[in-house]
Amino acid sequence: MAKSESKVKTEVVAAVKRAKGYARRIEDQYSVGMPDCVFIMPNTVPCFTEVKIVRDNIYGPTDRQLIELQRIVQASTKVAAAVVGWKDGVYYIASPQSKIDIRYEFVLSDTDFPRLLERYLK
Repeated sequence: MAKSESKVKTEVVAAVKRAKGYARRIEDQYSVGMPDCVFIMPNTVPCFTEVKIVRDNIYGPTDRQLIELQRIVQASTKVAAAVVGWKDGVYYIASPQSKIDIRYEFVLSDTDFPRLLERYLK
């Protein structure tokens, strides 16, 4: 089932809110490279997140998005950054890097996004 990035973002924001977390889509057409969303699960650090559709087992941010995510991580140990992928009902999450292959062991996956986010942040 094909979905747009916008639909996936809407779904993950709603899921985090249902799980009693804080979720906000960041929509600013003038801030090139700004991550898509910010999430805070109970008892975790805030996580700036770029959401992508997985194509052929690969997903990743644009060059500019990667720079912004890396700058966020470097700025403080009290925030996190991640790149989230979605494919066929499964969410994937990994630290910011240019290309992420969902077949690698460092990529976490789950059909429940809030649970996946909490695993990533622990």
